[in-house]
Amino acid sequence: MLETVHLAHLPPDLPVYIALFYGVQNIPFLRHQLLASNSEFEYAFIDPSLILSRTHVLAACFRALNDYLCGRLKSRNVHSEIVFALSPNNTILEAFRTFGMQGTTTNLLVIKVPVPVSNTQASTIPQSAPSAAPEQPPSKEAIENHLLSSIQGTPILFNDETLRILCDTIKVRKTYKIPFPPAPPRKKGPARKRGKPDAHAELNDNDPAQRSRLERSILGAMALRGAT
Repeated sequence: MLETVHLAHLPPDLPVYIALFYGVQNIPFLRHQLLASNSEFEYAFIDPSLILSRTHVLAACFRALNDYLCGRLKSRNVHSEIVFALSPNNTILEAFRTFGMQGTTTNLLVIKVPVPVSNTQASTIPQSAPSAAPEQPPSKEAIENHLLSSIQGTPILFNDETLRILCDTIKVRKTYKIPFPPAPPRKKGPARKRGKPDAHAELNDNDPAQRSRLERSILGAMALRGAT
């Protein structure tokens, strides 16, 4: 259920654990734990309807972990930084409203990076503060057991095929301000307004070549955020 991902060019002892849940029934409970800053629920909770592919979310993980290792976190910890890294703009609150867990969320992508607890906020600790011995991060088995006991949903595979089913590409395009693909000419009826999606737009996004172009545009938008 819980997949282990080792990202290239990052320390091998810093894995990323990822789980995907379908039909989650206790979103209000999970949101309460998150808003209460319950350390037992220190995860990146992401709405998979805005995740196009594994590459999409793993790119955000890489950026967040790289910033964590370099002491450049802009948010509270490495998990909130993963959510922020998905955003095409520099507003952290907007990133959580867009990509994070909301009251209407039904499926859930959960990410855990097992960093020492006292180091998750390393970039916000004053240099003069006394250093405390970090708590050892939980094991993969402990994380998996905690997720299974805390999330009332069905674990499903975290792969591109599953994400394709869960992803709403129209929402994704609007979020990243990526134009919709052109629809074929219509023989009859009113012309579609420019930039307005229709059923063909979503169908076109299921084409592998079109989906690959969309993924490149998303990654470009994420990268440009750091340059502004």
